[in-house]
Amino acid sequence: MERKTMSIHPNFADWYRSAMITVPEGLLQKRWTAVEAVAKKPNADLIIRLAKLFTLPSAAESAVPEGFREAFRAQDETFPSRDNIQEMRVLAGAVLRLIIDERGQLAALASLALACGSFGPRGVTLSEHEHLDSAERYLLEHAKKIRECVAPSVVKVPNLTKTRISELFPQTAFANIQALQEPLVSTLTEIGSGVSNALKAIEALSHTVKVREEELNILWWLQTGFSRHLQKTFVETGYETGALIFPVELAELTSFVPGPESATAVLVHALQVAGVPSSSATITLAKAINATPREWREKLHTELDLTSVDLLCPVLLGVQKSLETDGADEWLPVYKKACDVPIDKPYSVLGIAVQTYREQLLNSLLAEKR
Repeated sequence: MERKTMSIHPNFADWYRSAMITVPEGLLQKRWTAVEAVAKKPNADLIIRLAKLFTLPSAAESAVPEGFREAFRAQDETFPSRDNIQEMRVLAGAVLRLIIDERGQLAALASLALACGSFGPRGVTLSEHEHLDSAERYLLEHAKKIRECVAPSVVKVPNLTKTRISELFPQTAFANIQALQEPLVSTLTEIGSGVSNALKAIEALSHTVKVREEELNILWWLQTGFSRHLQKTFVETGYETGALIFPVELAELTSFVPGPESATAVLVHALQVAGVPSSSATITLAKAINATPREWREKLHTELDLTSVDLLCPVLLGVQKSLETDGADEWLPVYKKACDVPIDKPYSVLGIAVQTYREQLLNSLLAEKR
């Protein structure tokens, strides 16, 4: 079904002004028409590239996805072919926002990509923070919606006893083969209706079981306070190591992406058990990564493909870069050269844990959507 052309988003002009850009008079509608055209048929790889273009403060011309400019030139032949990277970032944000607002199949991926890519100081440099707020709201809304459990309706199985069958197919019906059509169709329709209702009930029950299983697995993990990866208690693991390991384990227990509304609260509790001194405690990315066993990082690295999401996942990228050298400090220059997120700046311990959790979910969802 073709999607109808939408009116311009009421804040579209403001997004341009936030980036200190003035759209040539009369071209705002054409820009929005092109935004709609791109958002109409998105794919996972395009979303990842647009998220990079929008969230990375140092985005260069090479960050513009192939064919993205052409969509705008199709509406305006005077659209620049280069040297307007700031406008391209505004338009990338607009496309992502439209994908999120329309609540389509890739809205969760767009929201996670925006949230992950805006970690740390990047959030301050966004040309439009409203897009990140919209992504955060959608993640909470979607997390709740996909975990809703509906009680299955009562299934009425047709009671086709011998007496009932005799009523449906009286002896007189067999005298004329054409007379069998109506009772036969009615009987099969009755059976089909019962089967259809039964399948819907089974589907509802299956979903409920999966939701409850996710809840139970997370609850048991939290209740036991035991790291499956390290085979240690949360107390023995410690909060510095747990800042990365706990969210990775939680992501493995998450059956539906994005994770449950309680995910942040679960991480708070796990870190408290592990000894985090306060909710405002901070740690650098370098210290948190170095606190994890190298063997654990090596195993995690083999399970991840950061080829396309590297800069959207600064924590997991740090894990990867920490394996390129031997010393605890030798990899820091390697990371600084590859990523703009400061590795030696203190961040909230909880903030790093939530970021790691989301990065894991982003990778999981991207693999599913490709």
